[in-house]
Parts: sequence; C-alpha cells; structure tokens
Amino acid sequence: MIAVIAAAVAFVAALGAAFVLKGKLETARAELAAERARKETKPPTRSIEDRRERFSLLWFPTLTVKDDERLVVNAAAGVPHCMKCVQPLRVATGSAGAPEEWACPRCGDRRPSSIADLSVTDSVAGEAVSEFLARHDGWRADKGVPLRRG
Repeated sequence: MIAVIAAAVAFVAALGAAFVLKGKLETARAELAAERARKETKPPTRSIEDRRERFSLLWFPTLTVKDDERLVVNAAAGVPHCMKCVQPLRVATGSAGAPEEWACPRCGDRRPSSIADLSVTDSVAGEAVSEFLARHDGWRADKGVPLRRG
C-alpha cells in the first residue's frame, strides 16, 4: 500500500513538473516567433543624413526613404551650420534695427537671413536627392520632393 501511495505521489509530482515545463516551452516558442517576426519586419521608412558644403556653410540634409518601394518620400535641408565650429546657426537680431541674421553660438560668425531662404534650402535638399538618385539605380523621388534641375 505504501508503495502505491509513493508511486501516486511521484506520478503527481512528475505531472506537475510536466505542466510547468510545457508552460515554459510555450512561452519560449511564443518569444521565438515574436523575435522572428520582428526581424522580418522592416521599418516603413528610414532616414539618411548627408553632408553638404554650400554658401560657405555646412548643411546636413536628411532624406526619408522607403526601401521596399525604392522611393525618396521627403527631403529637408536642415539648418545651416558654421563651417569653422560645425555648430548649428541660430537666428539673431541684427544690430541697430537691421534684419535678423544667422549667428554661430560658439564663434559669433554672422550671416544674412537670406542664407536659409526657401530657394536656398530647396537647392541644398534637391542636390542631396539628385545625388542620391544618381548613386542608387531604380530609385525615384516622390511628388513634391525637390530635385536639382539642370
């Protein structure tokens, strides 16, 4: 009789351990499936930063691209940076009622506000897009994305 009870207790213990292990196995399989799905999922867009030297300033235009469609969906010139300090310029009030200027916070270099006019920023962004497209066969720019003409 004691042998039967001992066998029953051992069976119940083994059954409990099997349920615990089964739960852990299911959790591990779910984690593995989630990790595989995460690796297979590509981000819908990614950003590419470029470096340009234009108008005696540094520019870091950013292109937003969709790899799966081979499409440039956006281009932004960013803010101009000081060529000497590589610091982003800030808008500063001109002296004695003069119009606003761009100024380097580190070295104090000042530039007219026209350096960041829409035509200039479009030129910088368009040049970055055109150069990207020239280096990447089969890619195209979405509607409204600036391109360098000429």
